[in-house]
Amino acid sequence: MQKELYKLEDIIDVNQFQQVQNDISRATDMAVVTVDYKGVPFTAHSYSSAHCQAVRSDDKYRDLCQKCDSRGGLEAARIQKPYIYICHRGLVDLAVPIIANGQYIGAIMAGQVRLSDESSVNSLERIVSGKASVAEVALEERLSTLYEALPVMTLEKVEAIAAMLSHIARYNVESAIMKSVHPGVISKTQSSKQVVQSEHTPLSDELLQTHFNVDFLKPALVFLEQHTGDHVYAEEMATLCNVSLSYFSKSFNRVTGMSFSAYQNKLKIQRAEDLLKESQLGVSQIADTLAYDNSSYFIKLFKRQTGVTPTQYRKSYHLKKVLDHQNSMK
Repeated sequence: MQKELYKLEDIIDVNQFQQVQNDISRATDMAVVTVDYKGVPFTAHSYSSAHCQAVRSDDKYRDLCQKCDSRGGLEAARIQKPYIYICHRGLVDLAVPIIANGQYIGAIMAGQVRLSDESSVNSLERIVSGKASVAEVALEERLSTLYEALPVMTLEKVEAIAAMLSHIARYNVESAIMKSVHPGVISKTQSSKQVVQSEHTPLSDELLQTHFNVDFLKPALVFLEQHTGDHVYAEEMATLCNVSLSYFSKSFNRVTGMSFSAYQNKLKIQRAEDLLKESQLGVSQIADTLAYDNSSYFIKLFKRQTGVTPTQYRKSYHLKKVLDHQNSMK
């Protein structure tokens, strides 16, 4: 018998939980947000420090912030317990997984605080690192002032907050599952469905409509499409889908018709086509953006999938664009 699949709105009433989340933020001096299994915010952010607002105003830093959130949530899903880590700015963040019947459906993310003890900082994993460029020095000076205004707390208090959030998540899950025994108790309105469905990508939906019995792969398919710029491993996705690596690999191949690495490369090359058309990035820069360590290998993969090199693809695209414009003027 197939295990029932849950969505975050099955477990949490977003309006009621938003009030709880706001109170938690005020009581702990932490920024808090609840996200679904893709990392998409399910609730509104409860507080955000001036420091982190300034950080996210910079495109490069905002990308690093998103990578921190993504990796933090994924690691919490893997270990199935709260994960406390250091973000790229040296602040403490934590991810508390929301798990229903072994299925990872989202996480409560909290943080934006400093630790009082330097040794405690060194004991935690820094999952993403980044350095400021010359152009970002002015922003760094402003950030250093805002950094000093951030709340300071001990690692013990952070761990206590993580435990509290874990209890809250578990209580919500257990209550929802108990209620689901009685039909009609959990309301699944169209508006609540749109919270998750509005973020689905066409490729994932097409695949899963065709293969309705493998919904457990959806988190991996969506994650891959949203992280073409990262190294993503099959082991991580198997954990995210709560299945063994062997079962994940076989199911993935059966659904997509290709291996995990081939599918990931396909998505990366599709993204490369967009970058060649929309940006001025060089071929080596695009390869780096898509997490290819070797640009020659990237060019080889690109030609295999499109039939032309990246440079030829860009030239053909712009030539066609010019010709189309000329024809439209006639």
